[in-house]
Amino acid sequence: MPKVKKERFEFLDIAADDAVKIRDRIFGGVADVYFKRSGAYCNTCKEDMCEHILYALTVPVVQKEVTRKIKAGWNLPDPDT
Repeated sequence: MPKVKKERFEFLDIAADDAVKIRDRIFGGVADVYFKRSGAYCNTCKEDMCEHILYALTVPVVQKEVTRKIKAGWNLPDPDT
């Protein structure tokens, strides 16, 4: 996976609906990244792989949760690659 500059992004929280909230300082808003059984999705980019998802995969708490879901058979990007 390509490297993403962390200064652009800030991890805010994991919301009650399981959305990973990412502040994007260039976009000027908050992107919601979802990790569902069928894959990842960014509601800002309307994509299954984008810079918001790549950044989310660098956040330790998100890495831990995604790794747990992959082990349970979910089709998600591997945070270790």
